[in-house]
Amino acid sequence: GEGSAAALCFVRSAEAQAFSPQEGAAARDMADLLRQFITGPRQTLTGLLTVPAFEQWAAWRGARFTSGAAVLFININGLQRLNALHGLAAGDRAIQTVGEVLTQVAAAHEGVVAHASADRYLMLVKGAESSVVQEICAAVDALQTPHPLAVRIGVASVEENCLHAVARAEAACAQARQREQRVCFAEISNGDAEPVSFVREALDAGRYEIVVQPIAPLVRPGQTNRYEALLRVRDRKDRLLPPAQFMALAAQEGVEPLVDQCVVRTVLDRLTRLPDSVELAVNLSGAAVREASFAGWLLDEITRSGVAPQRLIFELSERDALSDASAARAFMTQLIERGCRFALDDFGVGSSSLALLRDLPFAYLKLDGAFIRDLLRDPRAQSVIRAAAQLARALGMESVAENVETPILCMKLLELDVQYGQGHAIGRPLPLDRLVEMSSAAPLACAS
Repeated sequence: GEGSAAALCFVRSAEAQAFSPQEGAAARDMADLLRQFITGPRQTLTGLLTVPAFEQWAAWRGARFTSGAAVLFININGLQRLNALHGLAAGDRAIQTVGEVLTQVAAAHEGVVAHASADRYLMLVKGAESSVVQEICAAVDALQTPHPLAVRIGVASVEENCLHAVARAEAACAQARQREQRVCFAEISNGDAEPVSFVREALDAGRYEIVVQPIAPLVRPGQTNRYEALLRVRDRKDRLLPPAQFMALAAQEGVEPLVDQCVVRTVLDRLTRLPDSVELAVNLSGAAVREASFAGWLLDEITRSGVAPQRLIFELSERDALSDASAARAFMTQLIERGCRFALDDFGVGSSSLALLRDLPFAYLKLDGAFIRDLLRDPRAQSVIRAAAQLARALGMESVAENVETPILCMKLLELDVQYGQGHAIGRPLPLDRLVEMSSAAPLACAS
């Protein structure tokens, strides 16, 4: 407030050398930037940074994210309709509320938010993890407004110039709007070359790895023989890409089934070197499920490998299962007849109906991590998880909680009737090849 002051202090131990002139200059620059961030221009309605202030802060902050940074251009749809039906005051309250929830998401990822215009926001976050995008979508979907709001997001990695990332994120958001998608990731630049073959190039060059994360009974979290296979891909500069960004690029290039084939071949090959008790879960894209020839190809690959189909679990997201339920049912039926099983992934963040759970033969219901993260402090999240777990049991499915990060969460989920867990409290991801090495050296119990 007026007349207030603050100080930024840098401290070293008595044994350390004195600060150099260069360090002193860097400290003064940092203090000046923080002063501008705290006292700089902000939008009157939301209290968020203006775009110029955001760009200045993002250029400095993004350069210090060693694991990379990303800019998100966020467009809120429905505000004009809300203004027309309920008045400008209702629209202003919605704009403020959206700003508040975006600020909460950004804070959890060491980020910052700006208000670009009435229905547009900018966000800088550390990395571009899919959880950030999912959290934004879930937060906007949960808003109680007189007229429902929707969100479209463009995501661009900060490669060298933050201003370029802002422009690329805005262009990606425009693409999402044109394609009627919620999220679109900007293509990764490569000088003047067109990156249209990025996914094929990454796969052909071997810039990928399969890691696995344990899925274990919550009553015995230290014992498991089931793992989820997760694809990890690096860009041309050897930086790890967030899975959602890579799959968005695959969708833009129309090669999602190609990615799925690559993962399936690798998983089947490694299963032949693992004990027969080990089971692996593999994510499949909606594009692969809808492709008429994919089920036949998959069955041929399983037969050729000699792997028992019972060792394979295929995961479909709510969105992919809903996009063409008849195609999903036909695909699942062919694989289940051979002994494979299916899991409905990310349950709770989409719009799946009870009819979907009744009609499609899933064996597992995976509860989305967005509910699990808030479980200990949100009674409503507890009620949702308990109801979902009981529903799964009533339908003959087993429930699996994602993002189980602490032993306390394990205990709480047990109280809520959830059967399995996946997350750091169960076991951290490790390379699939490392799991093969461990199994050859000793009996496999857990990879925590």
